Amino acid sequence: MAVGGVMLDVKTGRWPRRLAIGGAVVAAVWFGLAYVGRHAREAAVQDGQTKGMSSWMSASVGANAISTPVPTFKTGLESLPKSLAGTEVAGDLREDERGQLIVNKGVRDVFDYFLSSRGEQSDAVLDARIRAYVKHRLGATAAQQALALLDAYLGYLQQLDVLATQARGGATLEISERMVALDRLRARSFTPEVVQAFFGQEQLYDHYTVDKLAVFNDHSLTPVQKAAKLKALRLALPADLQASLDATEVAQSLQTVTQEWRQRGGSVAELRTIRESVVGHEAADRLESLDRENQAWDARIQAHLRARAGILTDATLADSTKEERVQALRVAGFSAAEQARVQTFERMADQKVLAVGP
Repeated sequence: MAVGGVMLDVKTGRWPRRLAIGGAVVAAVWFGLAYVGRHAREAAVQDGQTKGMSSWMSASVGANAISTPVPTFKTGLESLPKSLAGTEVAGDLREDERGQLIVNKGVRDVFDYFLSSRGEQSDAVLDARIRAYVKHRLGATAAQQALALLDAYLGYLQQLDVLATQARGGATLEISERMVALDRLRARSFTPEVVQAFFGQEQLYDHYTVDKLAVFNDHSLTPVQKAAKLKALRLALPADLQASLDATEVAQSLQTVTQEWRQRGGSVAELRTIRESVVGHEAADRLESLDRENQAWDARIQAHLRARAGILTDATLADSTKEERVQALRVAGFSAAEQARVQTFERMADQKVLAVGP
């Protein structure tokens, strides 16, 4: 049942900084709430149902609910379980001047904060704790609205458990199909306004990740075309989300497309276009400068190794003389800071000689 009719505030909160690699992020969306679902059962035990609890929460209470005493909480923060002890409640519960609940990501964060301790206390106690906290923080009207959202959220988690169970049971769904299923579940569980408040930020990011994965897997596209599509996907995101994309995520995208460019034997001009699309003009300039530095270094190292090999294979020289000349060669060609790196390359060259044999 969709829940809504309360004031929405979707401007609070920051865009999440997350690593995007293949389907891992979308899998995290699918199973990311495992900490709240790991003890759920397939069906509720009606005898153990506690008044006011959702069927999902009571599902893991079982027969113990009858014998487990439930404290009377005033604030919900009394005798917190070990994992929450000494921490501050994530998120926030607020109401407007009319006493209506302001629905934003902070409401969901409050729910998740308490639910993260599931398994350390009975679900009956956990449920009573959350409800006490809500009533302590809000007036009567806003508290009633928040508790309705809590029931809807727990019902959503119960259905998410079903989807996860089906996936673990071998259901063959593509990542894009899982994203669609997740979107539909959210649409069934909440009003569009609540979906936006609770999931809007991560939903944008997850759709971006799914679309990006589709680009990587599209073998009809050239590396240059893939880079252009990745750029278009990124530019379609809100500016604050673009700015928050983790540098590792961008680097991984560039690495993936560059590897394909290399395998296809692409041109230098194509590489420049790929880099500008993925990381921008200035970063492409820096990468080209780094390429030149690496090429110059490689040339110096190869010249040094050839000269060193000539010294080491000179049968007219004593071993002590060879060592002195190699050291002189090293000092003449490289700075003090570079010489440690040079010796690493020398050891690698010696290992190759030993592996090949005389």
